[in-house]
Amino acid sequence: MSDKAKIAAIYTGVAIICAGIIAMVAFTRGGMRANHELVANVGKDTSAPVITQLTEGQKVITQDGKEMDILDLKGKVWVFVQFFAACPQCAQRNLTELKRLVDRYKNEPDFRLVCITVDPERDNIERLKGYADVLGADSSRWLFLTGESETLMPYMVSQIKYPKVKRRTDPAQIAQFGEFAHDLMLAVFDRDLQMRGKYELFGLEEKKPGQYKENVNAMNKKIRTFLEQ
Repeated sequence: MSDKAKIAAIYTGVAIICAGIIAMVAFTRGGMRANHELVANVGKDTSAPVITQLTEGQKVITQDGKEMDILDLKGKVWVFVQFFAACPQCAQRNLTELKRLVDRYKNEPDFRLVCITVDPERDNIERLKGYADVLGADSSRWLFLTGESETLMPYMVSQIKYPKVKRRTDPAQIAQFGEFAHDLMLAVFDRDLQMRGKYELFGLEEKKPGQYKENVNAMNKKIRTFLEQ
């Protein structure tokens, strides 16, 4: 199979996932929120506390096959999320919250959206490239990253302070939510590699529109503050 054919196959597969999620969202969105073990019910802005600061590097590879270190993001204002290509919840979130975020800051050269896979063994460069193409993600602003599982997964726990990813075993849960239970929240990092806020958005827009708006406003206020510093 040619490279173009492979990418087209990835594109088609992800597009089908996204279309299916959009079609079923009215029925499942509340269930998704209730059954996602690791999403905390938080999001209120409390000034700008330092939640954690990255002090160690981690080698990763972008969807374009370029090597970089997470510490290379120093000097940028960036939002971090976990994802994996076969995650139906990520497909829904990425088509809504993340695309809105990228569009909002498309004219800010120092803004980055950083998505790191929790399934690095399967989410190789080719797969991430196809996934990014589906979303129209420009790698100069919107990064999809993979790396060595042995170091990447512990790094997200020890340095980024996200909960350890859990592997689902129930076939029904896997079919509905994907194989990996992971944190769906958005974390805001300042120019000094400090996490200064973490926001819940997934599942709130329809279920709790008031809370969703509050969280979005708090997150964007913080991003704007750090971009202006």
